[in-house]
Amino acid sequence: MTRTIGLLLLAGMVLVLAVAACGDSNGMDIEATATAVAEARHEQEETLEPGQEEASTSLGQWVEGSGLALVAYTMEDPAVPDTRNYQPKEGTRLVAVEFELGCLADTHMIQAQEAELIDDRGRRHEAVYGAMAEHRAMESDTIAMGERVRGWLAYELPDGVMPQALEYAPMVWGRDIKLQVSLVE
Repeated sequence: MTRTIGLLLLAGMVLVLAVAACGDSNGMDIEATATAVAEARHEQEETLEPGQEEASTSLGQWVEGSGLALVAYTMEDPAVPDTRNYQPKEGTRLVAVEFELGCLADTHMIQAQEAELIDDRGRRHEAVYGAMAEHRAMESDTIAMGERVRGWLAYELPDGVMPQALEYAPMVWGRDIKLQVSLVE
């Protein structure tokens, strides 16, 4: 969404400069172009609810917002459990998600436990640490602008329920952060 708005503004500015370079003396075309660009941006902003960020529509698609970027690369369903640390409950399975979080501005304290899996019924599931046999769980860490952290988290889902999205919404004072990426191919 941010890129679309940026492209619209860039296109509008190029058009304004082109008209100005042609020597339009009355300025009416420039004013009309600026008004059209402003209206297009306003229409796009109205489609998002306050505090809502963009969401991806397929696995592997990046989402940016609040100075962060998030992508889910792959999902193992079912994942192999580490039976020394985790015993799945009857009627459930372990689902593992590999994702990456990047910092686009300032620094960010990654709170991996704040990444919840949302199923096809809209229910949220918290990460289960120490449950995966083949992957180490992503840990909380601090990253600076331009840095990324990639790792795995595991979730326990009831049989028959399908994973739909991964949502990262950490509790950060003074910032409303909520990024959601699709787990559907």
